[in-house]
Amino acid sequence: MVRRSISIAFILWVFSFLFLYNTLNPVTDPVWILIFLVPPILFLVMSEKTTFLLFIAFTVISSLTILGMAFVLKWNSYTQIEWVILHALVLVNLWSVYVLAKWSTSLSRDNKQLLSRVIELEEYIADTKLLSKREFEKQKEIIVTSMDRKKEKGFLLYIGIEKLPRRVKQTSFVKVSNVIYESVRKHFDIVGKYDDQVIVCLLQNTDEDGLEIVKNRIISRLKIIYTPEAFDKLQWNTEGIGYIDFPASKEGPQI
Repeated sequence: MVRRSISIAFILWVFSFLFLYNTLNPVTDPVWILIFLVPPILFLVMSEKTTFLLFIAFTVISSLTILGMAFVLKWNSYTQIEWVILHALVLVNLWSVYVLAKWSTSLSRDNKQLLSRVIELEEYIADTKLLSKREFEKQKEIIVTSMDRKKEKGFLLYIGIEKLPRRVKQTSFVKVSNVIYESVRKHFDIVGKYDDQVIVCLLQNTDEDGLEIVKNRIISRLKIIYTPEAFDKLQWNTEGIGYIDFPASKEGPQI
């Protein structure tokens, strides 16, 4: 149904555009140039509700204007028919442009949503060995349940890059995630995405001393790739998990 509507709109746009172009010669008339160029731009940048109201308003105002001109100028029947056809073709052209513009914006929005969904469903973030948030949470739940049963303690280590300069932030997510991954135990600990600017690492069966060892290992490697000023802008936070004698925070990192 959507494809049929798009096809009809495209055919009507081509037909009305060619007719109006040959009849009105818009190249020499700036008014008609605006009629051809401004609506597509408005339809693309404005909301669907606003553009629909503008379309209705233009239809009503232009119809009343032509009707008033017919009475004032006392057009004959031939002139009236000529303007009725012209007005109808202009409206057809605008309607077809409206449909095509809204279809293209809707398609672009759907593609972004699908891309976001695909990324969410992937196990790893592109170009890294970082688990997606969905996969991290799934594995975290299994690991924490096992730690509770075995009476083991562990930690979540959060590293935020929000305060880094923009020029550095673009590549820092991959760099930091790779450093963390290379600094933990491959078959015991997991590293994942908490959000777009925070990386989280789960350290299982680890006490406070083990946490400090991992942190120092990560810090020493990060200091190699970052200037002291940039390194100081990294944000750190830890959260106890598993079988521990203090409650684990349920609000996420306070970075």
